Parts: sequence; C-alpha cells; structure tokens
Amino acid sequence: MKWIFKQYRMSLGWTLFSFKIIWLLLFFLQITNGLSFAAPQRVNMLIRMMDTQDQWFRNRIIPAIEKELDVKINVITYNRVRDIEEMVRLEKKSGKHTIALVKTEMSEVHTMVRLGYILPLDDIIDPVKLKKDMEEYSDKAVNFATINGKVYYVPRKLETNTFLYKKSKLKEAINRWSLLAGQINEMFKKHNGYGLPSDYKLEADPGLWDWYDLAVVSFCWSHTKGEFGLTMPRMVHRGRNYSGTTIELLTKLYQINGSNKDILAMDTQPVLDLFEWESFYVENNLYNSSMWIQRWSGGDIWAGFASGQVYGAFMHQVDAFSIHERYLKDPSDLGVAIMPKGASMELDENGKPIRLGRHISNFAGWWWGIPVTTPDAKLSYDIARLITSYKIHLEECLKFGMIPIRKDISNKIEGKMLEPWKRNILKTAMLQYASGTRVLPLNKDFFRISSIWRKAWFNIVTKKQYSDNGEGIDVNTIKKRLELYSRIVQDQ
Repeated sequence: MKWIFKQYRMSLGWTLFSFKIIWLLLFFLQITNGLSFAAPQRVNMLIRMMDTQDQWFRNRIIPAIEKELDVKINVITYNRVRDIEEMVRLEKKSGKHTIALVKTEMSEVHTMVRLGYILPLDDIIDPVKLKKDMEEYSDKAVNFATINGKVYYVPRKLETNTFLYKKSKLKEAINRWSLLAGQINEMFKKHNGYGLPSDYKLEADPGLWDWYDLAVVSFCWSHTKGEFGLTMPRMVHRGRNYSGTTIELLTKLYQINGSNKDILAMDTQPVLDLFEWESFYVENNLYNSSMWIQRWSGGDIWAGFASGQVYGAFMHQVDAFSIHERYLKDPSDLGVAIMPKGASMELDENGKPIRLGRHISNFAGWWWGIPVTTPDAKLSYDIARLITSYKIHLEECLKFGMIPIRKDISNKIEGKMLEPWKRNILKTAMLQYASGTRVLPLNKDFFRISSIWRKAWFNIVTKKQYSDNGEGIDVNTIKKRLELYSRIVQDQ
C-alpha cells in the first residue's frame, strides 16, 4: 500500500509540474503577442516616381511608416500612369487582396473611380473625422479628389510647369537681340506680312513675356555660338510620343485662351493659333530638332541642360530641383519664371496682336488612392495620412521642391528653405498658381484624344505638312489638316 501511495504522489507531482510548464508557456506567448513579436501585416504599394525620389522614398519614408504602423510594405514601381488600371483589375479578378495604396496621377484619378477601383474615404473613416482630416490639405487638391460629393483620395502633391532657363544665356540674348533685330523682323514679316508687333521691345524679365519674346530669344539662341563653338537652336519642349508632350501642347493652348472645348473640337481658332506658332518654330529652326527626332522626354531635357543643347524649357518643380542639383556646372545659373502668355501671329492695322492670352500653366498633381483590393482599408488610410503628415511631407518638400499640399506647410515653407534658389523655385510655382492653371479634360476618352493630338503635332508640325507646296507656312493648309483630325476625334 505504501508503494502505491508513493507512486500516486510522484504521478501527481509530474502532473502539477506539467501544468506549471504549460501555464508558463501560455503566459509567455501572451506577453510576446502584447509586445508585437508576431509577424507584421504585409501589403503592396504601387508608385511611380523619378529615380532619385523613388530611392529616397523607399529608404527614408517607408521604414518610418513600417515602424510606426507595424506593417511591412512592398513598394512596386509601375511604368505608365495607366498601368494601375490593369494591375488593380487583375488583382480584383483574382480575388486577392494585397494592394493597399496606389499613387495616382491626375489623369487617372477620376478614371479609377469610374471603373470602380477606388474606395470612397467615408466608407473607411467616420465622416466627421474625415472632414477634419481633409481640412489640413489644399482645397484645390481635395476638390479634385471629390467626385459626386464623395472624397476618394488623400492628396499627395501638386505641381505645375514653369519656364526654366539659363540666366547667363538669357542675358547674352538680351544684349545681342538688337544686333539681330533686322533678321528677326524679316522672319516675322515673311509670315505675317508685318514683322514684330509695333513698339516691340524685349523684356528683361521673362515673367512678363508673351510668345513674341519667347521667339525672339529662341532666335538669338539659335544664331549664337554656344558650347563647343556650335550654333544650334536651344529652345525645347517634350517631344516623345507620351502624355507629357500633349500636356506641353495643351498648356500652350490655354495660354492663347483655349479651353477644354477647344481640345475636344481640335479645329477652333485657339488650336489654329497654337499650330501656327509651333509650325513657325520648326520652319525657322527655333526648336532643337532632337526633341522630336530623338523623342525627348523630361529626362532628356535635363541632360540637354547639362550638355549645353538646351537653354530654355518648361518644367515642374521636381524637374527644377533635379536640374539645379545634378545637371548644371554652375547651379546658380538656373532661372525660373511663370509661363509666357499667348499672342496671335495675326496683327491688326496698328501692328498689335489681334488675340492676347494669359500667363497660364497646367494644373497637375498626384493623389493616394485606396483600391477595392486593399487587405485593410483603415491601415491603407493610416499609411497615406502618415506619408502626408507634417514632419514627413515637410522633409520631402524641402528635399525635392514639391508644392506642399498641407496648409500648415504652405504658409511657412519659404522660411524653412535656407537656399535662395529653392525659395525662388517654390515662390515662382506659387505665383504661377496665382496667375492661373487649368485642369485637363476629364473626358473618359481623353487618352485616345491625347494620342490624336500628338499625331496631329507630329504630322503637321514636325513633318512640315503645314504647306501644300512645301514652301513656308500656310494657315489655310494647317486649318484643313486640323479639320481631318477633328473628324477623327468626333467619329470615334
């Protein structure tokens, strides 16, 4: 009997010991879960940025977000702004939920909503809190993200094109233009029968220019020896077969009082004025032809500034920062001004342009959209909010020259920029917004219309189809050609 009792006591002891071990293990697991030792949630983010900004975003911002929200973010770069449509469509079709956030360019903002790929933010956040959150951002940015009364996006950044130029080369042109005035006047007279507008003088401040001033300086640059003793045109804009070139053209259309109705019509007076001037530049060798022969994008223009092939172009603020910091031997030589205003080639009996425009540029920007495939909508919103929080957004704006979308930064950022050149770029961008910007058409067929615009420009302008007999520029021929493209737009 004693032996049996002894065995029972030993068995009971082991049982109690085992319970203690299990209890300690459960207690330990509870503690480690409380300390967030469990693997963080993994999500995908779709972005498209310039290389330097892309690297900085991945190395600087993403780790901070991951640490703050206990999440692992896989950043995926897409190539074309329209790629996000297919990427979200395929994930939605597969039933997977991995894409948490999509950096969306303005031309896709309304399209993605129309396709049913973006969640309205008031489905995720309490409307009262959402309203308070959105009050922190630029009204223009929030208004553009508001569709049918619902806010669909968290603003990322705003931008607009301004005129960038080499200050030393502009000074040379201003000093030299009077020596070339006779040739310049004859160039215009050959086309409009009059010459330069009466009482014309070249303004030293490019912020006061119209299209005549721009052409005069372009002529001076194309008739003056520059780098390596070469004489060549050095005014450019984008010429690749992509949306950036269309934006260049439509911005000029706005400057000569064109509207989105004119864009969709393609055969109106502002469109004719634009194509007449573009043809004038090509016919008189005022544009660097590499822009369409080599199909230059923004990056090619950067390189053109570095090599001395470009003295003037139209770029946004991140472009300007990159050119200043990486592409000029003398960074202080970079100047920036608001866009020149349009003026008709056609003059009245007093030698004044019959049509005058305004110093207008394009309204552009990016927004953070939360796709229907997000694995956690609230987490997606928190990520977007943290990226655009005061501290992170301020640092990115100071680093890359982005126009702030936060009101609390817009009011004080100039004072935080120690370098005068940074303040000047941002100040000019703000002045450009004050002078005027226009939003491109939100028509669902805009991508198709955009490609037709480029085709018209390539064929009529760069292939010199602006005359039936191959001599000079004939406005009636341009009008006839534009009518063909107008019918293409209307028929499809």
